[in-house]
Amino acid sequence: MQPLRTLTLCLAWSMLAACSWFPHVRPINSINDPVFHAPGYAAIGGTLIKAFNGPGTHLDPDQSTFEFQPILLWETTSSPAVSHSIIPVYWEFLITGDQYRDSVHLIPHKLHATIHGGMTGIEYTWRDDWVFPADIGVKAKYLIDDAQYLVSDASLELFHVLRLRRNFSHLHLLYGFQADEWNALELSYRVSYFLIEPGAYATKFGIPHSKGDFNNEVFLNHWHSFRGHHLLGPEVGWGFRNLDYGTEAYFLAGLSYRYVFR
Repeated sequence: MQPLRTLTLCLAWSMLAACSWFPHVRPINSINDPVFHAPGYAAIGGTLIKAFNGPGTHLDPDQSTFEFQPILLWETTSSPAVSHSIIPVYWEFLITGDQYRDSVHLIPHKLHATIHGGMTGIEYTWRDDWVFPADIGVKAKYLIDDAQYLVSDASLELFHVLRLRRNFSHLHLLYGFQADEWNALELSYRVSYFLIEPGAYATKFGIPHSKGDFNNEVFLNHWHSFRGHHLLGPEVGWGFRNLDYGTEAYFLAGLSYRYVFR
């Protein structure tokens, strides 16, 4: 079963730590949000997504059609190219050199890339009790000009660090347009490949996925930055799972919020 994100021990720790530690960060909007945060970064928030039945698909009413993805970040820079996060336990390495052309703007026409990996949290599921998910991946960003940007992220997610045979591969591709200093539109595509034990399955929005299944999602996001600390992003999307005997589809609506501590 896919983890039911009902309990994250990091939540209380991150709120207390972030409220007592305010690192200096550069002004944030979507186009200038770096792949590597320096000299430090702390943020709290989350994304809530609701799935609705698509054509010819009936989501399992006994399974949750909600998904909550917490944003709990407290990163500290070890060197100009290395950072670590206490919440979650994570390491990040900048592999492409300087990111900024001044104190605010990223360097355009240059690839900005990081390698990241570590434990992403502590979760509890009714079936598997306590699990310790982790992932490793590569993230890259490229500014086409002063308004347009591209982001890609490829990662391998482990359901549990002690169960290496159950994992999910993800590829995320994004095109963004910064309309003004406070607003940005992003169109993204995410595909996940499920490599899990024979006979086991992972459920997403009431649709079971077994070994070898693909899950595809397309999202349109609007990000709004205000008062120097807040990022708010409503989103809509469409997801589907391809099977040998057909396709199951669903519509998505969600809302993301992030508070960045300064």
